[in-house]
Amino acid sequence: MESYFHQCKNKINYLLNFKCKMDDTRRKKIKWYIISFVSALFIISILRAFFIQSYTVSSPQMETALNIGDRLLVDKTAYGVRLPVTILSIPFTFDSFLGLRSYSRLIELPYKRINTRKIQRNDIVLFNNPVEKLKPIDKRGLLLSRCVGLPGDTINRNANGLIINSIKIIPSPDKSAPYTYNPINEDEVLAVIKEFNIPIRNYEDKSARFYKSILLNQYEYWIISQKLESDYLLPLSESEDKYSYNLLIPSKDMEIYFTDENSFIYKDIIADEMPHFEFLNGKIVDNGTIVRNYKFKYDYYWFISDNPYEAIDSHQIGFVSEKYIIGKAFYISVGIADNKINWQRSFSTIR
Repeated sequence: MESYFHQCKNKINYLLNFKCKMDDTRRKKIKWYIISFVSALFIISILRAFFIQSYTVSSPQMETALNIGDRLLVDKTAYGVRLPVTILSIPFTFDSFLGLRSYSRLIELPYKRINTRKIQRNDIVLFNNPVEKLKPIDKRGLLLSRCVGLPGDTINRNANGLIINSIKIIPSPDKSAPYTYNPINEDEVLAVIKEFNIPIRNYEDKSARFYKSILLNQYEYWIISQKLESDYLLPLSESEDKYSYNLLIPSKDMEIYFTDENSFIYKDIIADEMPHFEFLNGKIVDNGTIVRNYKFKYDYYWFISDNPYEAIDSHQIGFVSEKYIIGKAFYISVGIADNKINWQRSFSTIR
């Protein structure tokens, strides 16, 4: 009998030891999963904060180079790494999460960029919206546009096109413009568009009441004009360019002397650099004293989107300071066309 109880005791001890070993193994696995998850989260957060950021195109302003829905990779080191300003925020969120603000302004660091480099002309750049002044600079809305004007450039826009430093700029082949055609010829026009898989981008031109309008880039227009007879050639829509200006783009440490004309041009970016300055009666004022000259703290850029008819670029927001620059869009990871994945455009570099 004693032997029987001894055997039972041994079996119970064995089962308890086995259970303890199983619990210990399970705890080790759970601990390993937690450490792996936290480590992966940390590494991805570092990569996203300092090196690579993904961005989904949400507007047609860069058609036809980029389409709505395109998934892009942005190189955050291309112009130097901008250090985070709001360091207390929920990872992998932007400015809100579940309808609530996803960051705290308890600690805000000043703007700082490591290994600063200049933007190159015609780069497609991701940057924060300068006009959203109630948010920290790294939590303002995201805009994507093509850089055409560099610090120190003189940029002139008139009926002859875009002229920078007295040189006329040839528009990007992806730049869109409206063209009109007679509805009588619609079948022929649409047949060529379908043959060459050209996306239909309708454009409402109120001045062309008896014609139909469409947005095409230069290459698409050339294809159609080669296929159609001369009387079907799509003429450029007769709509005046509403933007006309002559500007000097500020550069870091550039000093200007204010006049009645240029005070209005530069007042917004000076207010951004020096919030205590005021604009009164056409003059820039500092504590009651009229400011006669000023030296800029940052480099500035001028952006014009490829589709200017549906764009938020420098025509609406003005000069863009270097401190709002995030990085260069360089790669299309997922390309979209006609609301579906286009494998020819996916996994391609951005021109």
